[in-house]
Amino acid sequence: MGIPSRLFEFESEQLSCILSTESVAELTAWRIQQPEHTFIVHLSGQIDHLETEMDGRGSFYDPVRPGEVTVVPAGCDYQTIAQGGVVRYANLTLPPFLQADSGLKAWDVEACVCRFDGRLFELVKRLSSHKRSAGRQETLDEDELAVRIVHHLYNQPWTRNSESRCVAEIMRPRLSAVQKVLLREYIHDQLDRRLRLADLAALASLKTNQLLIAFRAAFGTTPTQYVLECRLRRTRLLLRETQHDLLTIGLSAGFGSHSHFTNAFVSRFGLPPSVFRQHAPQLP
Repeated sequence: MGIPSRLFEFESEQLSCILSTESVAELTAWRIQQPEHTFIVHLSGQIDHLETEMDGRGSFYDPVRPGEVTVVPAGCDYQTIAQGGVVRYANLTLPPFLQADSGLKAWDVEACVCRFDGRLFELVKRLSSHKRSAGRQETLDEDELAVRIVHHLYNQPWTRNSESRCVAEIMRPRLSAVQKVLLREYIHDQLDRRLRLADLAALASLKTNQLLIAFRAAFGTTPTQYVLECRLRRTRLLLRETQHDLLTIGLSAGFGSHSHFTNAFVSRFGLPPSVFRQHAPQLP
């Protein structure tokens, strides 16, 4: 039996994600029984045979494809035996309740095994692609991806009843004029620092999922894209009006490295920062 190796871990107020790899060349047994809902996303690798038992009900599945999801409701006893090659999978855990304006509401899900979900597959791959280091805080993009994953899970067929789906949609909040000004000023003042969705949400007195919805409605884009655009505009100004070197300009606008700054600048404007500086007087 292989020993799971953790490749990536992410934790937010609503979602826990653990990405692991493991060899199942020999028959390998797994068991899950915990108070949270668990969603197992098969990311890659071959599983030729999968035998499962969910609260005493058994099934056989072979082979398992990347993108297939197994849903283990809170408190359910899930046991499985798998055999194949080296596999990568993500375990997502969420509490069995929803955050609604009136308080906590029960979130009931139905057990299912090997249901394909291409959208969840892509979201989890994007989240797990972020490079992690010890003690590093989550980025704004990671926070947004976590909120999108939670929203996606809330609104899938495994959500058992219409009441849960109604609560999961959540009232669409709006930003007031004052909140918009506060967020805009805060972002511009903190461009050279790491920005987190939780900090922006706290500033607007909203939950992170509410802030993501309200921000897009107010600014026409996501917080990540808005911050990126602000950083790029700052670098254009500094390239025109100062003689600072490119690394200093990139860091002062919040880019983590020279390559990060250059790649983002080229992607947005179609030419490197050094070329832009040379031709700045002739460019808009």
